Amino acid sequence: MIDYASVRRRLHALAAHRRDNGFDTSAIAAEVDTLPDSLDAAIGFVARLNALTYRDAILTHRGTGVYATMWTAAAIAHALTAPEDPLDILRVANRYIPQRSRFHEAMETGLRLVEGAPDWRSAYDAIHSRLGDGVSGSHCCVYEESATLINTLKHARRVDEGICLQVMQGNDTDSYAATAGSLLGAYLGAGTLDEARWVAPFRDTLRTALAWFYEPSLSAIARRMGGLPRRLVSGETTGTTISEWK
Repeated sequence: MIDYASVRRRLHALAAHRRDNGFDTSAIAAEVDTLPDSLDAAIGFVARLNALTYRDAILTHRGTGVYATMWTAAAIAHALTAPEDPLDILRVANRYIPQRSRFHEAMETGLRLVEGAPDWRSAYDAIHSRLGDGVSGSHCCVYEESATLINTLKHARRVDEGICLQVMQGNDTDSYAATAGSLLGAYLGAGTLDEARWVAPFRDTLRTALAWFYEPSLSAIARRMGGLPRRLVSGETTGTTISEWK
């Protein structure tokens, strides 16, 4: 909502994150903003994703919040290549964030903890002990929350199972459950989501408190987002085709 309002107000990106924003923008991530950028980049130009995601994330975030967003978007894009080992998705994502950042170090730690644990509960305990702030289920602990996403990706076998698993690990459950759904949907496919349970009850209706947003149909939004890669390749959205990017 903050970045949408900032765009309408034509605020400069470097000032937008300070306007009407009560959050610590370096302690939380903008994961829920990443899916459109990830879809754009998924056609094989993951390296270009950094610029797209950075441009989006700096409207509301700084520092680690931006790095976490870049990491998540790169992971979603790479998930579409369906590697045999799901953790390879995050290993690749780690290449697209600053290598000397605390966030990179935390994600490398998260990978080691998840790989070394016998099950998801043991992995969560290790993540919370090593990367948490000492308060179980606390909000906006980006290192712990992102590491639990690694845990979810390793152990979930369906999109709906992954959403539940992410919520059960606590913290910022709405944003990270949405991110888990995006990541697992890209990796496992929509066929692993029980539509009767997870889609039909919404009756194709989006309810939002976001001002100036007049698209209430969930299926229409899905079609529009799904069409972004084609529009990007054709240059419809930018005026240049992706092959002309420098």
